[in-house]
Amino acid sequence: GVGEEGWTPPRVPRCARDYNSNNDVEKFWYSRPFRNRADGEKSANEFLDLWIEKRVLTTREKLPGTQRRSKVENVEVVVVNPLENAVTEISKKNAELKEKFAAMESIADGEADNSYTMALNGVVDAAVNGGIGNYATFINGQYKVDNPEIWDDVNSSDAKRSYPSKLLDVLGEQIEILEMGVRLHETKCSPSLLPLHQHIESMFNGEGGMKEKTTRMIEEGKAKAKL
Repeated sequence: GVGEEGWTPPRVPRCARDYNSNNDVEKFWYSRPFRNRADGEKSANEFLDLWIEKRVLTTREKLPGTQRRSKVENVEVVVVNPLENAVTEISKKNAELKEKFAAMESIADGEADNSYTMALNGVVDAAVNGGIGNYATFINGQYKVDNPEIWDDVNSSDAKRSYPSKLLDVLGEQIEILEMGVRLHETKCSPSLLPLHQHIESMFNGEGGMKEKTTRMIEEGKAKAKL
């Protein structure tokens, strides 16, 4: 990875964001996944074994520059637990969806190609078919018992302790983004894609659908947080 994450305002055009993140850069990073179970066993939910070790390298000079290389002045190792990783990935997906739906707004009614449909369907379908369940353990607190190594890491700093509430926030944001996307898609998608749109709308808004499941989980999480 190149540059510092998340510092460029989201309303800046992608070309400008790409330029900013790839010029005058002095921080670079790479990451690797690893397992952190004390007992060496796999979790019932493999999602809970997804730990990331991220190494952030700081160079002496900002790049690109007149020299082909620069000395690494500092190396920082950051451990990202599965809860943090979940929040990061959902935030990234939210940003992608916002950008996709913003682009769809400028398209004439009935003219959006199937890339917009696939972007919407991919998130809703995955959530309805079990994806949203990956986060339930963080919301109901079961991970504290089943994966105490995650709970220990969450309690290791004030910043990490904020992630259970951050998870509720990004899930709530995703529902709001998808609500707007589903409404917009109905008018923008081509007539041939309307049957698929109706299926997506049913999975999102229908009984037992993504919106209902996620909203219930968020409400349960907020209620537990008050105890």
